[in-house]
Amino acid sequence: AQLRVLNAWAVVKGATDVREYIDDGYSAKNLRRPAVQRMIADAKAHLLDTVIIWRLDRFSRNLRDILVTIEDVFKANGVEFVSATENIDTSTPSGRLTLNILGSVAQNERENISVRTTMVMNELAKTAKHLGGRPPYGYTVDSEGRYALDPVRSAAVRMLFDMRLAGHSYPEIISALDSAGYKTYSGGTFTQNTIYDMLRNEKYTGVYIYNRAVSAAADGSRNNRKSKSEDQIVRIPGGLPAIVTREEWLQVNHNLKQGRELGGKNSAKNVYILSGLVVCGKCGRKMTIANGGRNRDGSYWRVYRCKDKCVHGIEYKKLDNLVLNYLKDLA
Repeated sequence: AQLRVLNAWAVVKGATDVREYIDDGYSAKNLRRPAVQRMIADAKAHLLDTVIIWRLDRFSRNLRDILVTIEDVFKANGVEFVSATENIDTSTPSGRLTLNILGSVAQNERENISVRTTMVMNELAKTAKHLGGRPPYGYTVDSEGRYALDPVRSAAVRMLFDMRLAGHSYPEIISALDSAGYKTYSGGTFTQNTIYDMLRNEKYTGVYIYNRAVSAAADGSRNNRKSKSEDQIVRIPGGLPAIVTREEWLQVNHNLKQGRELGGKNSAKNVYILSGLVVCGKCGRKMTIANGGRNRDGSYWRVYRCKDKCVHGIEYKKLDNLVLNYLKDLA
């Protein structure tokens, strides 16, 4: 119905070329939506004469976003801005006043919705039910919305904890998981960062945790490893099936902490001068440093390796020396 009205308005305006910008499933709390960004790009490219919206809060509920976009994008590029259900004409003082008032109302409503939603979600969290998003690796969600063990993936979690407790390195764990046929949610091979995050995940001890990660910054970026204060976090021991014991989890994380401290002390032991520069000749992805095998003294020799193993890894010293010698010849 809204589209029919907007298209009719465009016809009344004399439009001969009408483009629709629709962001289904996206919140209007900001402008980080694909269709809106495409519309802004089209306005800057002088492909639009007029932008017609149903209501201001369908465009954005952030007053600053509204004012900056209308002033710096639409007005700067000669694009008229029209609200079909509100008397907004940005070319007049009264129209700009209306815009500011309605923009403030929209932002206030967004903030009130956020407060109410947070209250409701925190209450629901006390029931230890799944509140959206993808469940942690190793779990699934039953018909009542509660966590249950995924028999295959939970075995992978158990395996990586057992191997870490036995002193195996990340590359060894990744290789073992890969050989056993275990894959990530996206169907790829596990990475060291993924393994590290899984080993630190307290939920595997059976503790339901909600509201731990800090909120997104103003630009939308988020650091999921940074936690809120303990009084803000909802914790329910026994809220989901445990895959490892509390003691096992504490031992693994104690070892992780020691490893980070030791790694910091020995960070200059090896220097990989081509780190981040070597790419796979087959798939074009950057090659990373990995263990290539054991030397006779028990230590590992390191290689540049494609994550998808498209090509054989090459010993880092050999490749570094080839490049250094080539540069020396050029010099």
